[in-house]
Amino acid sequence: MAASLLTEAAILGAVGTAIGLIAAIPAGRALLRMGISTTGQMPVGTAFVPWGELAAMSLVSIAVAILGVASPVRAIFKMEIARILQPRFLSEEARSAISRSSGFVWLLPAALGAAYVLVRPFLISWMSVVHFFLFEAAFVTVIAAATLWWVTPLLKGAIGLFEKLMLPLMPLEALLTGRRMRLASQQVTFAITAVVLVFGMLTALHDITRALKDEIILWSRATLAPNTFFERTSRPFDAADFERLKRKHGVGFVRMSEKIPGAFPMRIVMREDVNIDRLNQGRPLLRPGTVILSRTLAARYDASAGDILVIRSAGHDYRFDIIEVADDTGFFAEDGRYVDLKSYAVFSDGNRLFADNLERTLWLYGTASYRDGKFWLWRPLKHDALYPYYLRTHHGLVRGYYRTREIDRDFLIFDFILAMTILLAAIGVANTLLIQVHARGREFSVLRTVGMGRWQVTKMLLAEGAIIGLVGALLAAVVGNALGAVSVSFLDHFTLFDYSFRLSWTATGLFSLACIGTCLIAAIYPAFVAIRMSSAESLHYE
Repeated sequence: MAASLLTEAAILGAVGTAIGLIAAIPAGRALLRMGISTTGQMPVGTAFVPWGELAAMSLVSIAVAILGVASPVRAIFKMEIARILQPRFLSEEARSAISRSSGFVWLLPAALGAAYVLVRPFLISWMSVVHFFLFEAAFVTVIAAATLWWVTPLLKGAIGLFEKLMLPLMPLEALLTGRRMRLASQQVTFAITAVVLVFGMLTALHDITRALKDEIILWSRATLAPNTFFERTSRPFDAADFERLKRKHGVGFVRMSEKIPGAFPMRIVMREDVNIDRLNQGRPLLRPGTVILSRTLAARYDASAGDILVIRSAGHDYRFDIIEVADDTGFFAEDGRYVDLKSYAVFSDGNRLFADNLERTLWLYGTASYRDGKFWLWRPLKHDALYPYYLRTHHGLVRGYYRTREIDRDFLIFDFILAMTILLAAIGVANTLLIQVHARGREFSVLRTVGMGRWQVTKMLLAEGAIIGLVGALLAAVVGNALGAVSVSFLDHFTLFDYSFRLSWTATGLFSLACIGTCLIAAIYPAFVAIRMSSAESLHYE
């Protein structure tokens, strides 16, 4: 009997894997043509099919299908034929199922979480950064798995709440739904677990992508949005006339040099241009012998304000005090990778180190921003606002908009994967309910025979789907946000960007509604099958 189950699972796994492979290749090429990939870029050249990796994934897929019958195989070996064949009442099984779920095991996840919160500060100080995050990732995974033990008590609570709320409105359906779900609690638990894993992953990925997008948005607000970027023309420079143009448009202008690329990108700015605003804001002034690092460059070298930067050139050491780590000084909009654009050190004019190189390009570039600090879309600086000395090359707001669109496009592939995963969760819930429908053919036939209508049967199955979705949504919110917080913290420590976790109650509520809605939709087809079953045929054969 066990061998027949394993063979059936292997056949189903092989067929499903083959269909998946056949569909994956054209689907992948279609996504690439639309620019939906792991980089968000349109493909260059001809895409190839990684047959070796697909073969390995196929073996994993079949293995997963076989492992899925491990519990039924175990049940076959432990089966007590005499007890199963003995006549029994369904009410006794329901009471037995309820009694098995009693106890205080549901307190374990909360106890583990509380204990970890208490010892976490000691672990941070005792362990290295890498080991701490590896340990934290493993521990959160254990807590997430332990949280699934809440399925049974939450299921009991959800069933009880449903009965109390729905008994006045539909007494028969509420009573039968509650009894049936208590009786089939083990099968329902598997469906809820699948829903929790799917929507927990969805919540965690949203937390990660939100942190990434927030990082770009905050950087754009500080660096891009207030500024309009200009390049120098070949006309002779008249300082008095240029001041007149600035006053006419009400802008401040920061002149800057080109940026030296490399492992430590550098640029110099005219200190008299930047120090006016810095003095008004109470920030340290940029002078010869000082430097400002962008946040990305500071993260790359683990530097902070108060450190000393030493540059050795031609046998001499040049020392610079790091007065600030900020992104709103010295940036110029150029083409290039995001991480490279955000990496730069800003020096002032007057340093001997740059006298014969960067200072010669000091007038080539510049950024203009309104003195009142506003950057309204309806009053953009024209491209010739500072002509004949400078011409506009980029609007900061426009560049920020395209940067945000770029990161949205980068994550379209994950949206596609999550859509497929949600579809998988819906199929899983529908499959669980459908199996119960076929197993309960005689039950539905008896109910139909004694006068229960088709709409009442439909409401019973929809109620089961809603309860599964409600319990799954509650657990997915806890598991998903916990995994998201750990992932964001990991990215913040092991990348050059500044990520922070923000719990979004709105997004969590929307995902919870999506979870409940998915389970309700998944219950429609089993309900359709149930109301079309032949009562006479079911009673005859069963």
